[in-house]
Amino acid sequence: MSVTSILTKLPLCTIGAVAMFTTIAPASQATTITFGATRDTTIYQNNNNSNGTGVGMFVGNNGMNSTRRALTYFDIAGNLPTGASITDVQLTLFLAQVAGSGGTPGRGDQTPRNISLFRVSNSWGEGTSGPVPPSGTIGGTGEGFTPNPGDATWNARFYDSVNPVVWGTPGGDFAANPSATITVSQNVNAGYTWGSTTQMIKDVQDWLDNPSENFGWLLQNESESTRQSFRVFWTSNVNDPELRPQLQITFSEPVPEPSISLGALAAISIGASLKHKFNRKQKSITCNDVGRHS
Repeated sequence: MSVTSILTKLPLCTIGAVAMFTTIAPASQATTITFGATRDTTIYQNNNNSNGTGVGMFVGNNGMNSTRRALTYFDIAGNLPTGASITDVQLTLFLAQVAGSGGTPGRGDQTPRNISLFRVSNSWGEGTSGPVPPSGTIGGTGEGFTPNPGDATWNARFYDSVNPVVWGTPGGDFAANPSATITVSQNVNAGYTWGSTTQMIKDVQDWLDNPSENFGWLLQNESESTRQSFRVFWTSNVNDPELRPQLQITFSEPVPEPSISLGALAAISIGASLKHKFNRKQKSITCNDVGRHS
């Protein structure tokens, strides 16, 4: 049987339904990507130093009862498609050292510490402060370094010797409630993962939808008032890429609206024309008739 004869026997509504069915876009599928931090640093309470080029981020209290906090930032809009829907977020940091260990695994603070992520509410910088010459180790970086222009410090979002841009509150501007909290023990070079939590997903979704509001996360040790409680995590500057911060995001892309192709429109047009031509010679079949005879 020819296509022409088939079209003349079908009601116009059936032709249109078939054409629509064959051109509806398929449902979207979830995609998972992993990428590294764009910048990260430590801010030091006791000396207003920074460590923009260092390989370690300090979080907690040192042996002299001084607090350290870390800042990390990931370029969300630069790695995900516009309009994506975030369904899962996981941040993995790799432990470099614990307080009092001198870099020797198995020594130092043996008390597991709760470390939280807080969404930062103001922009901050990563300048060029750090060891000179650059060092690939943690040793000697616990007190930070004299800040350079653009570095984040305990007091300044962007350090400048004349006109610094300061935090609203010394120690960083961040949300009152954490986005995620995990317990970090003493396993050096092991990965510790935050998420996925409802708030982490919201953070990343907001940063994708409004890139100008992405200021990253601040890491805070719940024991930051306890002497010698800090943990150090490898930063994006460490030589081994496997030890750098990793953000894993699962998302789905928006589903396109169903559309009718030119071929489908042509089929409808041909069907309508043929039915009009043969209407006097052949009895039309209605949609109800098709249903009764199927």
